Amino acid sequence: MKRQELLGVDEPASAFGALAKAASLAGVRIGWLDLAGPPQPLPSLAEAATSGFRVAVEAGPEFSLTVRRRRGAPVLRDVLRQNFAGCRMVLVRGMGAGPKLAAAPEGWSLKGESRVIHLDTSTFLDRLARHRPFPELDEPE
Repeated sequence: MKRQELLGVDEPASAFGALAKAASLAGVRIGWLDLAGPPQPLPSLAEAATSGFRVAVEAGPEFSLTVRRRRGAPVLRDVLRQNFAGCRMVLVRGMGAGPKLAAAPEGWSLKGESRVIHLDTSTFLDRLARHRPFPELDEPE
């Protein structure tokens, strides 16, 4: 099984819309996780969660929203398991360490500890199909 790639981002989700659409067309599931600020759930879901329900969900024709009440800071591994099963990659806004993805003029820029690589969208998605799609980011220069 391929590992789930986590890439930090600083821009809003709209900056990665072209990548998300291309991934969807290619059958690659990617997710978005925002750890940058406290979530603001809909009042009806917040009320249900604070009333003792384990999970509160609001579902409609285009979207569904889920709220889970918890204590303490989020545990990344648990959040990924609960919400991103089947996603090959998750973009994480507010992630401290790890590779960072940014939009670039000709595609995408990936920055590791000591290296930066630039890929067009097609190459990025092709490499995402590998077990270790970006090994040069793991290796010292």
